Amino acid sequence: MESIPPYELLVKKFKKAAPDPRFIVERERVLKRYKKGLTILAADQCLWFQSGWRKCGGVRSLGLKTKVVRVTSAKESRELPTPFGTFSIVYDGKLIAERPISARRFTNIMSKLA
Repeated sequence: MESIPPYELLVKKFKKAAPDPRFIVERERVLKRYKKGLTILAADQCLWFQSGWRKCGGVRSLGLKTKVVRVTSAKESRELPTPFGTFSIVYDGKLIAERPISARRFTNIMSKLA
């Protein structure tokens, strides 16, 4: 089966001839779109983003200008750099978080990168 660390795709086939499922993630191609600055890709179903990110002082304390890209469809979620289709953080073309993280963790990551 296919895997994109830390995700692993498992399947139980009912028909042996059925094609294997696969992740539709082209990480390097997608990350090229966000080469400069901090970009947050978030879907409306990500409750953490709705309630927590806007209150997060990590971005303000580091003086970072943030671009937020709203993910509003299944097609757009397949254009994220990770199989976790509701949230990603990209900084200068590098995926730094593929799921919601705490303000403290974000600050620690960014202090090493910025």
